[in-house]
Amino acid sequence: MESNPQIGIFLLTGGLAIFALLMIFITVSSFYRRRMFVKEAMIKEIESEKQILEQQQQINNFKLVNETEEREKEKIAKDLHDSVLPVLGTLGRSINKNVLDYGTENFEISRLKKDSEIIGRLIVDVRGISHNLVPPQLLQYGLVATLRDFIELQTGLGGQSAQFESNLGVEETLPLSTSAQLNIYRIMMELVNNLNKHSEYETLRCVVEKEGGDMIVEILHDGKAITTERINELTETSKGLGLKSIRSRVLLLNGSLEYTVEAEASLITLKVPLS
Repeated sequence: MESNPQIGIFLLTGGLAIFALLMIFITVSSFYRRRMFVKEAMIKEIESEKQILEQQQQINNFKLVNETEEREKEKIAKDLHDSVLPVLGTLGRSINKNVLDYGTENFEISRLKKDSEIIGRLIVDVRGISHNLVPPQLLQYGLVATLRDFIELQTGLGGQSAQFESNLGVEETLPLSTSAQLNIYRIMMELVNNLNKHSEYETLRCVVEKEGGDMIVEILHDGKAITTERINELTETSKGLGLKSIRSRVLLLNGSLEYTVEAEASLITLKVPLS
């Protein structure tokens, strides 16, 4: 048997080794625990910053929508103020004079005829302003028929051809408010007008379909292409209202708008939930 001193040294050495291993384990555990806490804190900080950014984006989106609506209201108010109200004031004074002069030698039938002509011009002006609010054909025939007429009108304007296709019936009632249908129509008008100005396309095809719970409107063309990323850049830097108006209307619809560059044709896809 080994002597007692050797056993004691062995036990002491083993105890020290176990103690050292224990300390190493505690140190490593403490190190990884601290790293885990730091990582969790960083994740919370990142999530907090992300929430702040998302909230700021929501605020910016609201401001954009509100700005677009206010500008449109200002335009309508300006049209009424500049085109309609002055003429109404003049017409009112003329009619009042006709009433006062009626039955006397001062009454002039020519002035009454002129008032009738002014009323005719006012009707045209008011009709134009109301058309900017909601196109009559949208109320009478619905969104699909209105889009079809608008797209088919593009044929021959600059030598190009335009086609319209849909798996929806022309008179099919869509679960969309008049405001939502008007926003879709305005988006399509702005998109096609932009293509007419910048893309130099020869053929254009608009496809409207219902897919699941969404309404999909696609524009395919063979003109100059652009990506979603580039459109976003232009929207941020543009001083005009057009691109910003498109973005705000898509936000109002809770929809999405994607620009895709393909080999044979470029694609613009508007998706709007029907619920």
